[in-house]
Amino acid sequence: MKKNSLSHVHTPPHLDAINRQIVKCIENSDNDFSLLYKLVKKRDDIIVNHLSSIEDGEKKNFAKFEVEKNRELLLTVNNLLQEAKDEVSKLIRSKAAAKKYK
Repeated sequence: MKKNSLSHVHTPPHLDAINRQIVKCIENSDNDFSLLYKLVKKRDDIIVNHLSSIEDGEKKNFAKFEVEKNRELLLTVNNLLQEAKDEVSKLIRSKAAAKKYK
């Protein structure tokens, strides 16, 4: 995920800040999934609150861009999940192979 790629031209500053935190968390090699979950939840809350505070014309534009950014985030998180599953599978196979040779 590119730096701050969750933000767009209609992103308010408080959402931009959480977007940067999410990108940083995703780019971190530790992949702290509990922190990522909290940040994404907070992002959702900010988006819902922002949508309720803007006018209909702005809502449409904001939502249009936000749907695309949510798709990108979903794809990235699903890729991270698959990578984590693959790591666990490798670990299990390695453990089984090690037991064979004991």
